[in-house]
Amino acid sequence: MSSKRKTAGQEGSQAAKRQKNLFGDAMIGDKKFVISAAAPECTPLRLVAEAFQKFVGEANIDMTPDGLRMTAMDVSNISMIKLDIPKEWFAEGFRCDYAVALGINFTGMHQIFSKRKSDGVAIQVPTNTSEVLFSFRRPGQRALASYKLKLLDIDSEMLCAPENIPYQTVIRMPTKLLATIMSQNIDFGDDLTIYVTENRIKFKTKGDTTTAVRTLFDGDSGVEFQKVVPYNQSYPLKYLHLFSKAMEVAETVELRMAAEGDDMPLCVYCPFPGGVGSLIYYLSPRSTSDDIVDSDDDQDE
Repeated sequence: MSSKRKTAGQEGSQAAKRQKNLFGDAMIGDKKFVISAAAPECTPLRLVAEAFQKFVGEANIDMTPDGLRMTAMDVSNISMIKLDIPKEWFAEGFRCDYAVALGINFTGMHQIFSKRKSDGVAIQVPTNTSEVLFSFRRPGQRALASYKLKLLDIDSEMLCAPENIPYQTVIRMPTKLLATIMSQNIDFGDDLTIYVTENRIKFKTKGDTTTAVRTLFDGDSGVEFQKVVPYNQSYPLKYLHLFSKAMEVAETVELRMAAEGDDMPLCVYCPFPGGVGSLIYYLSPRSTSDDIVDSDDDQDE
């Protein structure tokens, strides 16, 4: 009897270990791969792939012993995306023997990740670095689904994100709220004008025959004004709407804006849950604020 109880206990312990670590130490330590990393949930990478296929199409992801990073311009060169996923995000293990630039076709990556939803994911790159292997496993299951994506040889210039902009206005809000505004306003016009006063932020889209206005106040609906100076500027709404899908990597986002008239890009800062990793989007303004006038006669939604 005691032997049977011990065996059952061992099986329970092994099951608990598999539940905690979907892929196991052997996968991370496999020397056939120069990069091996695993995380219990693939949703952030799935959302990134879905958004990036529309923005940049193809780009290099830099894998280093410190984690995963990417900085890329969109095809129109008016916006920039910066992705930073430190090794700590890969909670099931991370190993990178040396820095490698992975030339990714994000349409292909999206095709893979769209099939797996929120499964755990392992990323492995063989020594010849000609392809990347994505493996997926659901908690509590031993079945493994694997996909190979051919890596591209992409000759790209070094890009530096505009990180030293003195943002004088910083407003935090729920991601779903901002995404809803983008989704609703896209039907009304091409531009999104952002007005900020001491305790109010207004999003306005004006078309040929209709105008959509959404006004939010500090302290309402999860909106928090961190820093505020008066501000108004217009941005191409199409790009913000496309990026709204990627914003879902964060529960809350920060809108960061420089002073009026500086013609500096809008920054949408999206921290990963727990503060481990971030996605940042920079978008150039449509025009200077000289010809943008807010009107209190607008009907707020």
